[in-house]
Amino acid sequence: MITQLVKAATSAPVTDIAERTMLTLLMVLIIGLAFLGMRKGWLNKSKRVIAEIETHQPANVNPLTSPCEARFAGTTTAGNWLDRITNQGLGTPRSITIQIFREGIYLTDDGQFNLWLASDAIKEISTNRGIAGDVVDQAGMLKFTWHLGDLLVDTGVRVNRHLDHELIVEALQTFPSAAASVNQMKTQSMEAGE
Repeated sequence: MITQLVKAATSAPVTDIAERTMLTLLMVLIIGLAFLGMRKGWLNKSKRVIAEIETHQPANVNPLTSPCEARFAGTTTAGNWLDRITNQGLGTPRSITIQIFREGIYLTDDGQFNLWLASDAIKEISTNRGIAGDVVDQAGMLKFTWHLGDLLVDTGVRVNRHLDHELIVEALQTFPSAAASVNQMKTQSMEAGE
């Protein structure tokens, strides 16, 4: 058998360059069309939300906590964590500071992103395992459900230090929207701390 292979004067046929080039161009075209479709979908999503967010906290507000370092996980339509809000910086995860006031919640990265959630715009406050692809330990994510114009949205924030998380949960008890879920938040926070 080996001697027959050695005696063979011809090698295996070489790949047809024209066919290989056409298949490569076809794959590049398919991938390009997929990216173009994703970009179009992303741009359409960014046009969907037209309400402007409040970016600065009002004057004469009463702080309940000092600013705490946290991670902004993003904002999605309420109950649909796969539907990220893409405009006004609401869909981009980032490091922020969070501060609780009697009148609302202030989130900022001390740069391009500032978000004021007035207490009357907040429908529900709870702790959760995650939001928008950012999953953490049990009760590690603060979830704020609030009104952005006519749209109800969820915003997730993960406080960096456990002690700060406890202080913020305690301060959030003063919000009317947190009244129903405060006991659940405290119980989940205690279980997560064990």
